Amino acid sequence: MKIASALPVVGLVLALTCAFAPVAARAGAVEVAQRIATGDSRAEVVAKIGHEPRIVQTSRWLGIEIEELLFNVSFTEAVVVRLVVGRTVAVETRPLSMFNNF
Repeated sequence: MKIASALPVVGLVLALTCAFAPVAARAGAVEVAQRIATGDSRAEVVAKIGHEPRIVQTSRWLGIEIEELLFNVSFTEAVVVRLVVGRTVAVETRPLSMFNNF
């Protein structure tokens, strides 16, 4: 009887956790982005985040190589790091969706 009466409470807790997961995930992405400093190298960024980027895009503008790295932080958030000549110049958080990942 005690287990059966606790099941609705467990279900409510799980539902609330799922409802507020994107808010918690955004705080996680912001915390990760705040660890990265301007001037960090690619290796330092990977070490601070803890894993390799999921997507890497490189382009050239006036002969200068610009690299964008997308790191998944959660199912709903990512951190995008822009590197110019191998050094961090910009960091931002972005929501992930199935159609708009980068």
